[in-house]
Amino acid sequence: MSFSPLIDQLIEALRCLPGVGPRSAQRMAFQLLERDRDGGLELARTLEAAMRGVGRCESCRTFSEETLCRLCASARRDDSVLCVLESPADIIAVEGAGGYSGTVDTGLLEAAPADNMSDAPELSVDGDDPGGSGQSTQILLRFE
Repeated sequence: MSFSPLIDQLIEALRCLPGVGPRSAQRMAFQLLERDRDGGLELARTLEAAMRGVGRCESCRTFSEETLCRLCASARRDDSVLCVLESPADIIAVEGAGGYSGTVDTGLLEAAPADNMSDAPELSVDGDDPGGSGQSTQILLRFE
């Protein structure tokens, strides 16, 4: 069913979120319009501020409003240990597990070796999927 152009646009915009189909987007739009207009306006302001103000940490490439994220800026991190993660969302799993005090990187494989590594010609990386699938990953990176 088609509504007014603005309502259709709102529903379509909400569909950009993962797992949100047409019905969920319609329910969300109607919830905001019918019961929580102040919440909808706050959501709009916060989304705009985040889209404009959140960038990437220069060190680990997670999301950050600063040049370095809180983890990379912390003096308590052990620079001799590196945990390579697939995405910034994986940092939550690693940090939530507790006990890890090394550094993290969410884009090491995409970056030029000189950006992140010493003069070592290769690096062996072992890891587990933080999403809990039980799959382990082994990678040997060679730098030339």
